[in-house]
Amino acid sequence: VNAGNSTSYGAELELSYAAGANLDVFASIGLLESEFEDFTVGDNDYSGQAFPLTARQNAAVGYRYNAGDGWFSSGTMTFTGARTGSLGSGVSGFGLGSYTVVDLEVGYQWRSGATLVAYANNLFDTTYFLNESGPGSAASLGDRREVGVQLTYSF
Repeated sequence: VNAGNSTSYGAELELSYAAGANLDVFASIGLLESEFEDFTVGDNDYSGQAFPLTARQNAAVGYRYNAGDGWFSSGTMTFTGARTGSLGSGVSGFGLGSYTVVDLEVGYQWRSGATLVAYANNLFDTTYFLNESGPGSAASLGDRREVGVQLTYSF
């Protein structure tokens, strides 16, 4: 089903800075406004609502450090703002909360092409929803904390 009329506009800004010979830092922010101007499906009128699963704000900050002797580290903190869940259930304006996830890694790269990395994704085990169709209905949880070690070889 396609919406009759809708509007969206926004802005995104990304900055990166070489803070030292071995350290890069970066940040980004995104802002988005969206609205269904004319959207009715059966008895459900979604006019005036934001697009589903679309955050009005998102932001990230992070770093990448390369010690120059094979050691490296990086980290990112990512914020995703509140957004409307799926419209499929006919529930008007059901919302998904904002969340912040932190990812870190540290590793070593040999000249032979082998790289060993220890990592933690969603370090603080933040619980968040990617999608929810309405109160008491199906939901999709975001990734839980994952801690691991990875060995790769490039040739």
